[in-house]
Amino acid sequence: MSEVDGEEPKQDVESFHNSISQCFEQYLNVYIDSQDENLVELIEKFVVEMKDGGLPPYQVGDPAPLFPSSSDLFVFYKKCLVQCSQLSQGQALVHLANVFKNHLRHYHTTLLLPSLPSKASGFSSLLKDKDNNKVVMPDVVMICIVLCTPVLCVDTTA
Repeated sequence: MSEVDGEEPKQDVESFHNSISQCFEQYLNVYIDSQDENLVELIEKFVVEMKDGGLPPYQVGDPAPLFPSSSDLFVFYKKCLVQCSQLSQGQALVHLANVFKNHLRHYHTTLLLPSLPSKASGFSSLLKDKDNNKVVMPDVVMICIVLCTPVLCVDTTA
């Protein structure tokens, strides 16, 4: 269709969106700072839920267990990316990616690592079975969860 039919040419629409985006670019740091704070609160909530809820339900033969919070984290990431990309395709997205990177590290250090059973800190000692250090099934499940969750994160971000 043409301009005569009431539709604007695609180039004019893109030019308009780029002009609007440029107006907001300098203020997107407020949005990114807000998302940074939201992620801090979200990860704190995940830690509390993990402490209160314990292990996700798992039966032998089920698919590899994961922390349910990892999926919630990536849904949040996706929503933030969609919102930000509608306003900017520039430096703001780079800043947002850095915020995400920092919070993935925070998720790892505050949720995944502390969830490992204390016996799991030295896998070699478990393998040697000295002092009759047997790993019980809940510990095996937790170790699997801690190992499988980063795999989801890598697969999701790759």
